Amino acid sequence: MRDAMIQFEDGRLYVELRESVLFFARAGEARIRCYISRQTLVEHFGARNDAANAYKFCVCAYDRHRDAIQRIARRLIDEGGLTWDSEILITPDLVPALESA
Repeated sequence: MRDAMIQFEDGRLYVELRESVLFFARAGEARIRCYISRQTLVEHFGARNDAANAYKFCVCAYDRHRDAIQRIARRLIDEGGLTWDSEILITPDLVPALESA
């Protein structure tokens, strides 16, 4: 997807089955599902590690760090990190490398 104009939609939601916050990006005509795992939000973005209220703490952490998370997602999309079904997953191990690159 290199050089594609990537824009992010405003909405986001917590997906319990994936233990992740889901948000969407658009690159040209493609709509890309972007997930950031609960563990990533806890380890790198200050979400409280409370499984019973994960949706609340994870969405709040996403909202507070939206710009940084979207920069990481943009870099992952640019570097071809999409799965076969047009999604990305931001995991704890990816954050340091993508933030510093």
